[in-house]
Amino acid sequence: MDIPPNAKNLVLNSSLSAGGDIHIGDITHNHFHAHFTLSLEKDFRHSVLFLRITQHEGQHQATLRIKSPHPALAKYGALIREGIQLHIPDQLYQDVDSFQLTRRASTNTRHSGPVANPAVLEQRLSTQLHSTFFEGEIGENIHALIQALTEHRIDALQLVISADEERIRNLPWEMAIPALFHHDTNAQGLAALNFGLLRSLEPDISKFQLTGNLPTAAPLKMLFVTALPENIGEGGKMLEIEAEQQKLIDAVGHLEATGDKRPKMVIEFIDVADPAAIRAALIAREHDLLHISGHGAFREAVNQGVLYLENAEGDLAQVEGKDFAPFLKGIPSLKLVVLSACETALAGQGGTAEAIVSGAGIPAVLAMRFAVTDPGVVAFSTEFYRWLAEGKSITEALAQGREQLWLAVQAQRRDNPNFAHEGEWFTPVLYLNQHIEALVDKQQAYALPEKFYPRSSFMRTGRTRLIGEGFIGRKRQRIVLRQTLESGKHACITGMGGMGKTTLAEAFMHDYKNRSYRTLIWRGEAEITVMGILEGILKNYKAWHKDADLSQLEAALESPNHSPVQKLDLLLQNCLKHESCILLFDNFEDQQWLEADAHQGSIVDSDLRDLLAHLLQHCPANCRILFTARYPITGLPTNLVHIPLDKMGRAEQYRLMNFSPRLRLIDHNTRELIYKRLDGLPRAFEFLDSLNGAKHGFSWAEVEREMQALKAQEDPITRKKAWDILLAGVNNVEAQVFENLLLARLYKLLPADLQALFGIAAVFVTRTPIAALAAVPGTKEVDLVGQLEVLADLTLCFWDAGLKEFEVHGLTREWVKQREDVITAVERKRVAFAAGCYFRDQPTWADEELAITYFELAAAWPEFAEASFRLLGFCQRRGLYPRAIALCEAVLEKVEDANLRGEALNYLGIAYWAIGQYDIALEKHEQCLKITQEIGDRAGEGATLSN
Repeated sequence: MDIPPNAKNLVLNSSLSAGGDIHIGDITHNHFHAHFTLSLEKDFRHSVLFLRITQHEGQHQATLRIKSPHPALAKYGALIREGIQLHIPDQLYQDVDSFQLTRRASTNTRHSGPVANPAVLEQRLSTQLHSTFFEGEIGENIHALIQALTEHRIDALQLVISADEERIRNLPWEMAIPALFHHDTNAQGLAALNFGLLRSLEPDISKFQLTGNLPTAAPLKMLFVTALPENIGEGGKMLEIEAEQQKLIDAVGHLEATGDKRPKMVIEFIDVADPAAIRAALIAREHDLLHISGHGAFREAVNQGVLYLENAEGDLAQVEGKDFAPFLKGIPSLKLVVLSACETALAGQGGTAEAIVSGAGIPAVLAMRFAVTDPGVVAFSTEFYRWLAEGKSITEALAQGREQLWLAVQAQRRDNPNFAHEGEWFTPVLYLNQHIEALVDKQQAYALPEKFYPRSSFMRTGRTRLIGEGFIGRKRQRIVLRQTLESGKHACITGMGGMGKTTLAEAFMHDYKNRSYRTLIWRGEAEITVMGILEGILKNYKAWHKDADLSQLEAALESPNHSPVQKLDLLLQNCLKHESCILLFDNFEDQQWLEADAHQGSIVDSDLRDLLAHLLQHCPANCRILFTARYPITGLPTNLVHIPLDKMGRAEQYRLMNFSPRLRLIDHNTRELIYKRLDGLPRAFEFLDSLNGAKHGFSWAEVEREMQALKAQEDPITRKKAWDILLAGVNNVEAQVFENLLLARLYKLLPADLQALFGIAAVFVTRTPIAALAAVPGTKEVDLVGQLEVLADLTLCFWDAGLKEFEVHGLTREWVKQREDVITAVERKRVAFAAGCYFRDQPTWADEELAITYFELAAAWPEFAEASFRLLGFCQRRGLYPRAIALCEAVLEKVEDANLRGEALNYLGIAYWAIGQYDIALEKHEQCLKITQEIGDRAGEGATLSN
């Protein structure tokens, strides 16, 4: 039977009772005659408390209702209290506004100096919110249910906040959770993990549905969108798309890269945050959730929230929630939208999240009140998405993620009380209107749609590469390409072999100006000739205009009385002047070799050089020209801009592997080795993929099975075989890449001084400032710029002239390591030691990490240990004890000096003592004492365990 919505007939005690004559205080109500009893443990296992706050005649009032799946409560719920008078002090609003301003100004969770203690401010707001809203008549009922929850008498409890008044909706309600659970902000746990505090725009509990969109079969399907508008100003603190994608991969990549065909989660990345493109992807792949990472803001002057998205061209589009909502409307599969952008959770008539909730009909929207730090993003996302993928409810997953943020800041405050650590656990805000169940149902048969990982929109042929939907990233380069062409210039994409120059060029051409440009392509030495270019233009024009009379033009082109440049002019005026098209000259390096072992930057054929120079100078305004070449092209007009293409980032490599049905089966941990060895070279991944073909007799599935069996063995020799199996495939790839990159051929072109510099540069393991190279004895910074430019022109290194940084690609470094004639092992150690000294003397702890790396390469163990101890001290002061322990153990593994080993054991004991593992700490202390006794002359010195 339904309980009428105006019935005041519930009393909370050991059970919830309902009947015709129920006493609440001294008032008797008699609303209906049926008599029945509702058991707390039986009928309220999953309960929703709906707190509605309204204003009447200038006074705030609260109504509290309860709802559960019980048939008597499923529709209307039941009224617990109504007309409860609330006094909301102005001081609360003032303190919230002050706190909001403080957090807006903060860009990091760690501060030093005389700043207000965040823990004190947070506890103060928690207490104020609790005393204002959750004491008295409201509180006694809410706390009774919370107590039942913590005693496991009920399974789950949702506290839903609903209010019409904007200022009330905009209160940081989540900060009241600690006080609701009767502890302060120093407690070990935040709340029961089956408790949720959330917002709803529904005015009445009868409209708050207990079940909404039904869960679908696993895996969890996510569309991940990174908004990186290319023309957003520096004031917007433009997010790096690669870094944002990498944070998500660090958090949940293991759920997708499981090493089998049944990942718990699958992710589609799109690079252009255009609302229309987002909608198209959601419909095409039927995603369960949409995650948008980027920038947001709340403009108080106009009371309006905004997301910084993009238009189809990649330009900044400031999109309000009400304008974005229609793009998300009517997509049945979409159950959750996550807005990882600050201030998207702020309420109000124009609040971003609220506008999406009301305008799109999305069951749930999770938004952020403030910015979240990088570690916070990873910690929260790891737990939140893991629990969603396991089939838990949205609110339970949110509670798990929130708990991780809570525990992290408690550890920071406990271990480092001298720093001001801001809490992040209250930053995520959940709007939930009609769905409290899971996104996926693990009981249903597993069903990953075949089309989720799409093939390219057009496959590789003799004229095209693997592009279209399957194109991976390179957004920055596409931005630079578009800006270059639209400035009236032309572009040449340069870079080492296999870097993806052709694929980038074709993907750019394919999408340029909303796919409105025609394309003409010439490839390599056979096609990029004077006659090949002239004939190609005419041939394409004839295909575009089949009925055109071109007899006179054809005759003129065949006439010996016209020079090639004159013939080109005829084609420009008659064929290309009124066409919007892009001309691509691909693999142009073939035109820069005199013979097998002689290379020049300019074009070998002078007639071809003159023709292309004329084309660049007189190309119609509606036409664009692209080149791809391993080496910069000299001797052409200055309106040709060279754009170097660097290796793929880690996130792009992850996406590239998932695009391959075979490489997708490689597990998350094994991928780390592949990323390190192949170092972001797309061609290397192509070679690795080809190993799985039948003709190669290589199967990743078989390799994985054998590796797992070997890893289970305790014998280290047997375990090593597992890596040998894996490395056999990677070594095969490296051998192919060495040949493909022409490394031996290019090295021979270098004079002796550049050969020596190349060997030295190959010792450096990452992107490095030129000053570090100059710190190596025998090199001078004044001479290095020009020399590095030559190496970069030959693609033997990457050179960033603006930042004055260089990098030798990982595969090139591996080739150098195998060649004693390039640099000897002794010389390599000398260079590594000089690099270690350089980074040791730099001001940041990241430099100290590099110093440790180089001292290890140099086998300079005293310096290695001392650098490790300095970094270890930094880690201990900030509570980073796992890293501190790892540093100590590395010293013990590699260093034989007894004094240094004793010092490492001392530090190790301190670290274990700090994290409460006292038995291990005492064991390390005893080992330290034993070493000091053996040394003799240092008996007891510095070996006692610190308090």
